[in-house]
Amino acid sequence: MIPGYYIEDGRILIDENTAGKIRNIFLHYTSGLSLKESAARAGFPLTHSSVKRLIRQRKYAGTDSYPAIVDSDLFNLANEELNRRAASINKKKPERKIKPVRNSFTLDKASKIYTVPAENAQYIYSLIKEAAYE
Repeated sequence: MIPGYYIEDGRILIDENTAGKIRNIFLHYTSGLSLKESAARAGFPLTHSSVKRLIRQRKYAGTDSYPAIVDSDLFNLANEELNRRAASINKKKPERKIKPVRNSFTLDKASKIYTVPAENAQYIYSLIKEAAYE
């Protein structure tokens, strides 16, 4: 069960104590606080990524099975803010140049066989050569 809800008699109900903290996370985040600080101020300390997953969880705005903890306007505003902040961060990051992975190898022909498996393995591994790149 996700935070803010509990099951009783086969129905999903709102845990008002936790639901209030979740509402406050949404409110704090939309007021400009960071994800982690929003949760800390709400009395529900979570990691950055946990708060992000919580805000992305559509169930908090209500579904057929889950009653709404936050109204759809607040849910949408928080998710728009997540997207806006992510876009602004991504614009500032310099493009990383990634070196290609070199994974071409050749195997020289084996001319010996050892009776001890570890010695044989060591010999076979010694026959592996990385392909030349220009």
